[in-house]
Amino acid sequence: MNTQQRQKNTSTRESVLTQIQSQAVVMRPKIYFTLKLVGIVLLSVIVLLLSIFILGMISFSLRVSGHAFLFGQGFRGVVLFLRFFPWIPLALTVGALILLVKLLRTFSFGYRQPIIFVLAFVGLFCLGAGIALDRGTRVNDRMFDNAMRAPRPGPVDSIYRGAKRVPPPLRTMERF
Repeated sequence: MNTQQRQKNTSTRESVLTQIQSQAVVMRPKIYFTLKLVGIVLLSVIVLLLSIFILGMISFSLRVSGHAFLFGQGFRGVVLFLRFFPWIPLALTVGALILLVKLLRTFSFGYRQPIIFVLAFVGLFCLGAGIALDRGTRVNDRMFDNAMRAPRPGPVDSIYRGAKRVPPPLRTMERF
């Protein structure tokens, strides 16, 4: 160790000790840090599940309304897709994911990685889980049917009522 590093370590140590002696640093009990960690983990899980649920609703809305098939219609189809896309739920999800990344940055594995990588990983995970929720389970179909049968006030029912099912194709020839 050279003399500059020793002086820096000594000055840092002295600085911390003077702050402790002047009572600028307040000691906190272990339960404070434990509850803070539990709160951050709980909030992170809630934000993650909310993001997955909203992305699943977006996937369901695109699937049920038939807007996902507009991409095959050329430039006009892409313009219509962008026009009918549910932008507000997507904006809420992006905001929730940014909050989640900020919460994850408090942990050692979060601050060591560049923020764009953490955001991309969390975003792709939520997108994949949301699509799997929509395609792999009938959660969205049941909620849609419940919203159509007995509407209740609230944002979730209004989103499901806003999704319109594509009518089944007409049968031109039926077997006798």
